[in-house]
Amino acid sequence: MKNILSATAVALTFAASTAFAGTIDVSGTVDSEYMVDAETTTLSVTPEVTWTNTLQDFELSAKSKLSIYDNVNGFTFDDNLDGSVIDLAATYDMTTSVELSVGTSYDWNAGERGDIKLKASWSF
Repeated sequence: MKNILSATAVALTFAASTAFAGTIDVSGTVDSEYMVDAETTTLSVTPEVTWTNTLQDFELSAKSKLSIYDNVNGFTFDDNLDGSVIDLAATYDMTTSVELSVGTSYDWNAGERGDIKLKASWSF
């Protein structure tokens, strides 16, 4: 009986660790923009961290757009240290064509959470 309980405990531990294990992806984009009529130039970077579970059906992500430069104020990266807006999202793939997600944002300057957005997508 002890062997059966031990084997069951090992199997459950392995199954739980496999189900909650996942991969962490760190990525980002750099955007440069020039407005012809306004004659303004901006440069920003958006780092993103994403965790995806082993089954590839659930994902958590966080990203924030950081201003680096504009031709009016010069280098503006230190302005981001005063606070920024971070976007948070959770996505679940029900099937290969149906996806459910929930997302919100948090403004560090205002100390407020943005609207919570619930979304369902069907791809065909």
